[in-house]
Amino acid sequence: NVYGFDFSPDNRHVAVLEMRQDDAFDVKIYNHQGEMVAIYAGLTDINPKDPSLKLYLLSNGAIVLRDNITDFALYNQRDIFVKRVSNSSGSPQGETISRLAVSANGVHTFLYNPRILRGEAFASRIMRLSPEGHLEMIFYDADHEILHLTATNDGDFLMAILGKGDDQKLVKLTNDGEIVAEREAP
Repeated sequence: NVYGFDFSPDNRHVAVLEMRQDDAFDVKIYNHQGEMVAIYAGLTDINPKDPSLKLYLLSNGAIVLRDNITDFALYNQRDIFVKRVSNSSGSPQGETISRLAVSANGVHTFLYNPRILRGEAFASRIMRLSPEGHLEMIFYDADHEILHLTATNDGDFLMAILGKGDDQKLVKLTNDGEIVAEREAP
């Protein structure tokens, strides 16, 4: 009955998404000794057949569930359910499944569209997600897709591999989306 799991960015905890007999879901968080330290019990509105369903665990014990390609549900221990947000680009031609990158210290969370279809080209974008669930676009590239994105431990910088066919480049961005360095990727 396990539908997903994720390690916290600091690798100190693991979260497991399990379906119960009543078709609700629980997310159980375990420490490195295997002890359950937190639980989000009785989560509903989760489609177990959704191919984009993904659980993310943040360092502060908050969780994010992705479903429906670009939608994310945010939960924390204080408020339980915080908000649903959509990271849809609005492209009429479509896009790939949105992804999430978070700093190891849990301070900065980013949602990104790795590939947005725009005619014959691929675009991409990065959105910063506030703890309250507000999205702010910090980066857009009309010519490249994001092949990989990771945040530094403190979240002050992002490292992205951008691609356009065989042309790939490694880009270092601030957490406001400003490119500070780039080089050709092997």
